[in-house]
Amino acid sequence: MEVLISFHRKLFFTDYGNVAKIERCDMDGMNRTRIVVSKIEQPTAITLDLISKYVYWVDVYLESVGVVDYQGRNRHTIIEGRQVRHLYGLTAFEDYLYATNLDNFSVIQINRFNGSDAQLLIRFENAQEIHAYHKRVQPTGPKNELFLFYGKGRPGIIRGMDLNTKVADEYMIPIENLVNPRALDFHAETNYIYFADTTSFLIGRQKIDGSERETILKDDLDNVEGIAVDWIGNNLFWTNDGNRKTINAARLEKAPQSRKTLLEGDMSHPRGIVVDPVNGWMYWTDWEEDQIDDSVGRIEKAWMNGYNRQIFVTSKMLWPNGLTLDYQNSILYWCDAYYDHIERIFLNGTDRKIYDPQKQQGDNACRINNGGCSTLCLAVPGGRVCACADNQHLDENSTTCTIISGEILPKLCKLGEFQCQNRRCIQERWCCDGDDDCLDGSDEHSELCCMYL
Repeated sequence: MEVLISFHRKLFFTDYGNVAKIERCDMDGMNRTRIVVSKIEQPTAITLDLISKYVYWVDVYLESVGVVDYQGRNRHTIIEGRQVRHLYGLTAFEDYLYATNLDNFSVIQINRFNGSDAQLLIRFENAQEIHAYHKRVQPTGPKNELFLFYGKGRPGIIRGMDLNTKVADEYMIPIENLVNPRALDFHAETNYIYFADTTSFLIGRQKIDGSERETILKDDLDNVEGIAVDWIGNNLFWTNDGNRKTINAARLEKAPQSRKTLLEGDMSHPRGIVVDPVNGWMYWTDWEEDQIDDSVGRIEKAWMNGYNRQIFVTSKMLWPNGLTLDYQNSILYWCDAYYDHIERIFLNGTDRKIYDPQKQQGDNACRINNGGCSTLCLAVPGGRVCACADNQHLDENSTTCTIISGEILPKLCKLGEFQCQNRRCIQERWCCDGDDDCLDGSDEHSELCCMYL
């Protein structure tokens, strides 16, 4: 038996007793789950890809190296045959697996994405166990203080993205097994992400390293569309668009025992909320479904104890939400889902401005029917030109494109990732989930999604 520990707080181990298998459990031994039970005889060495969540193992009886994800899916054989006979130790780093061979006490390198690139690196007198030594082998979570986190549905998940590198790789351990995460906030001192899962009627939290996931509030939550963390007082504020229409607060710790209704009634649909604990104010939005009067939506403010309630912004507003505060410059931002624009206002009530899509007006030859081009329509002074993708050439009619015969899009993405037509890499499980994660529609193409039905 070999045991590995994942920083997702899971143990993985092999067993080739009466029933050969690979199993997973929590670090306290609970939730024991078999992830490989078939077509396996004598699993010995095992190693993990902690970032992509894959398990690799050696089966010395079958003379093969296999891989499967943490859930027991996406299983396949990396390599098999004489090249991997009598392997003993196994470790993973970047694109390669490294293993020791007891036949000749050598260390071999295997490309874990194509399996065909196996080569002998070095011989030792008695090479057995092997580990890759590098700080990336034992990630401890984000070190950068600046990153973006966001929630999406189908399936419900919260992910993080590094704003410095501007890539879509997961930057925090995702918060998974959600249904509809609508509201998010964070507590920087404790590294907690707080979230409201509207469909599951709960407020929960999880640290960015994937640990300490818990539900902190469950009862009497009807439709929580906004949450806000008071990082100074260590309190949580939220809106509840139920029958009572309330603004509420509770301690971050022992929330059920400390929850309090601060304001109730005189609201249509309370949505977004932010707090300014330095100055003692909270701000929240209130939707109105009446599409005739554009002065019934509003942003209100009050002291953080609920007193001194007053209307802050109400004119030319219908469905305000998505509140955020620029604390340094004392500016409040929001979006209006009815008018499809983003606005701002200083906290003293002056200088209200609209970031308006109507400012992007005009016309050119590409506006209608992509200018008659099959792929790219690019505007030039006085007209347009059609252009093609890198693996296509422009036909003689100067409008349509043909794929260059024999040219294959180079493989740029890792195992478990989907390569978009624009060469962007996304998680394979994001395909056909209803969201354009590729930003070119290729992960939601009908031909691709037919295979996911």
